[in-house]
This record gives sequence, C-alpha cells and structure tokens, in this order.
Amino acid sequence: MNELTLIEPPPELDDFTLALLAQATDDVLSTRRPMTAFGLVESANGHRALKRIIAGTLEESLMHARTAATADSLASRVGVAWDGYLTIEGTRTEAIYVEVSEHAADTSFVIAQRYARKGLFKKTAFVIGRPMLVDNGNLYA
Repeated sequence: MNELTLIEPPPELDDFTLALLAQATDDVLSTRRPMTAFGLVESANGHRALKRIIAGTLEESLMHARTAATADSLASRVGVAWDGYLTIEGTRTEAIYVEVSEHAADTSFVIAQRYARKGLFKKTAFVIGRPMLVDNGNLYA
C-alpha cells in the first residue's frame, strides 16, 4: 500500500498501541528468540488482557491471536502482535508488527518497529528507529 494513502490511527488508540508494542518489544528483546504472536484486549474500564495461543506456525498463531482478540464482545480496543521482516529502501530487517483497532471498526492500523540482533554466541536484540505506520487493515474482516 502506498504510504500516502494510509489512514492515520486516531489519538484514542495511542496508549493502547504503545502498550501492545512495548509488550511485543519486551518479548523479543528479553528472550533472544522469535516472538509467538499474541493478542491484547482492552475493556471499556481500561483493563487489558493478553491472549496468548501457541500454535505450530506463525500463521496459525497469528490466526488464533486475531480470533481470540476479536471474539471478546466486551472489548473496546483490540490488537495483535507478531514477529516478521520489513524491507525499506532495499534493506531487510527483522520487525515487530502490531495491528490495532477500536472494537468492530472497519479499519485497523499496522505499525512496525524494526530491530536487529548482534553478538556471535549470545545474541542481543535492539530496536532500530521509531515505530512506523505501514498498512491499514481490518481485524474484523
């Protein structure tokens, strides 16, 4: 999708997005291994609940995380996070992705945070740059 056509997320999603991104980033930086996709649900009173489901592949894990997050009828905001790759100007890096949405909204917002690993035997991960809006979607589709 051309970044000029992307719809920006509303400010009401900022805190939720940052919380989901922080959890996902912490998972990757602290474990030194790929992250398992997971969901996050926020209720109207601000309570947040993680939805973690282990599956055989990233695709299955992400599908289950989406289903678990969007199935909560009491949610006011939902999101999913997964580990992947992002290519910018011909350079491919690892990236954490989060997709967030207001409950039952037609548009969701996909944000990526690039990161890298260094070290020969004991790899450590570190973030690169700032999170960026990379796509719009629909978690409820």
